[in-house]
Amino acid sequence: MRRTLLVLCFLAAGFAVGAGWLALNASAQRAISEPEIDEFEQRVHDYLLENPEVIMEALRVLLERQRAAEAEVSRGRSPSAARRS
Repeated sequence: MRRTLLVLCFLAAGFAVGAGWLALNASAQRAISEPEIDEFEQRVHDYLLENPEVIMEALRVLLERQRAAEAEVSRGRSPSAARRS
């Protein structure tokens, strides 16, 4: 269980960095330099270390969504259909 939680934490942190980088890149009108990317990733890293509760909150939401999806599957509905309704 502890190893699974650790893996999920790393995945959540990676997702946060990736999502933030994509949002930053999509909104930029110019190419982002490698040093700017490195700086942004470092800022996200530092933020997550200073605020680890963010990762736990993201994991809580993920688990809630997984439980809801499993409940929908057990009722015979696909999880994607549950999100549309």
